[in-house]
Amino acid sequence: MLRVSQKTYLNYLLLLFLFGMTMPSYAQEGLQKEKVYFYENLAVYQDWLDSTHLSNLLTINNLVVNKAELVVNLELAKKEDWFDLKDEFQDRFKIDIGKKLLDKLAFQMSIGKDSIEIQINCQQEKYPIELKYVNGEFTVLEALPLVSTRGSFKIELSDIPVKDPQRTKGSAREVKDLIILYLQDYYGKKKFLWKKAKFDVIDNIDEVNFEISNIKKEVLDDFLIGYFEYIKIDFYIEQKGQIVEVNYELQAKYGSGILVAPRRSGYKDMEPKYQDYIDQYRKKFKSMIKAVMNATTIKG
Repeated sequence: MLRVSQKTYLNYLLLLFLFGMTMPSYAQEGLQKEKVYFYENLAVYQDWLDSTHLSNLLTINNLVVNKAELVVNLELAKKEDWFDLKDEFQDRFKIDIGKKLLDKLAFQMSIGKDSIEIQINCQQEKYPIELKYVNGEFTVLEALPLVSTRGSFKIELSDIPVKDPQRTKGSAREVKDLIILYLQDYYGKKKFLWKKAKFDVIDNIDEVNFEISNIKKEVLDDFLIGYFEYIKIDFYIEQKGQIVEVNYELQAKYGSGILVAPRRSGYKDMEPKYQDYIDQYRKKFKSMIKAVMNATTIKG
């Protein structure tokens, strides 16, 4: 049996203590040891946001370097900007904008994806968004479900189809006419049994409100019999110099009944119960709005 003298044992403990005092502090400091490097590369990330024009919507607030994780805080003006940004990147590049933001940051910081996080806040309302990897899987955490479909687009007067071939520029009024005629044609073709969908328009100069009812399988499109649906769409149109800016919001409700549609008070909000259907319909509706602006003539 090997015996160790008390003196040898004490010397051994002293060596361990001295080694612990002099060894690198990286294990204790973790990522904080590389703070300067991370802050320098935050400027590189800002350059990337500028070059992609994402900085028009996203602003860097700060960088927090914890022992095992980097957290970059970004800011948006409003949550609708986030919805539009997601749609735009999905349509144009077939990628998730949140994943792109996070992957680019991890690449520029030379750090594992599981050790980095982006938190996005909105100036106008409380709507925190968290982008991170959990066990190698990209995740997005948002505070609330999408309570309505909102979107916006801008069009130059010179791109608006006009009624009079002698004119070279359209007007905000003609944009509104296009929207009314297109949606009236689209929803006017919808019917249940022998009854057409009810389509109402309230025109208040720079605001147009649509109400569609007595319609089935428009949003909830794969139900066997289908609920009656009520769809409300609000457009806000404003001319700013040579640009016409259009903002819209769509909301939908469902109601019971087999042959007869319920009263207005008998409908219930589709969200969040049928959130997946609303998310799918917002993509379809955005394509419809793009089709409006691709029109070459104005009927009537």
